[in-house]
Amino acid sequence: MTRKFACPFCLTYGRHIPVGKSKDNPINKNKAVIFACMSCDRYILGVIDSLGNFTMYPKAEFYIHSSFPKKVKELIKALYSTSNPNITVMCARVILEYTLKDLGIGTDNDPLYERIQKAYEKKLITKPVADWAHIVRKFGNVAIHDVEATYIEAAEVKEFIKIFLDLVYRIPYEISKFEK
Repeated sequence: MTRKFACPFCLTYGRHIPVGKSKDNPINKNKAVIFACMSCDRYILGVIDSLGNFTMYPKAEFYIHSSFPKKVKELIKALYSTSNPNITVMCARVILEYTLKDLGIGTDNDPLYERIQKAYEKKLITKPVADWAHIVRKFGNVAIHDVEATYIEAAEVKEFIKIFLDLVYRIPYEISKFEK
């Protein structure tokens, strides 16, 4: 019995394989199943009640802050809705590019490389963040052309996108609340 859901640890959506289950419980008819995530190899406890409702522990939560634009929120959902590392990396690249455009960095014809450089020059991002943005850009290019992204790269890219979006949307939003 494989089941599709988002892993609460790596947030990869996909099939997870059961590796253990409880004996039937005659008192409440709930069944506990331990699933292994195919992406990060961590374990998730799933409880199936007598009506067939599935609850997992810990619960998966997508990181979407209220300060993120609507399109970014949609792209984040897409980022976390796939178990394919190539699609994850390509989606992260799209989020990066869209965010820089949304922030008014560069012109319509500027490639992502130049947008990242301009964001750094304008001190919107630091040198380490710019370096990571270039890595995401390169991973995205490789995923598009060579289809070689790994699960580890996909997890790293998700973590970078979280940090990047915090830096350019959430933190300025929080600071502006204090300034008022």
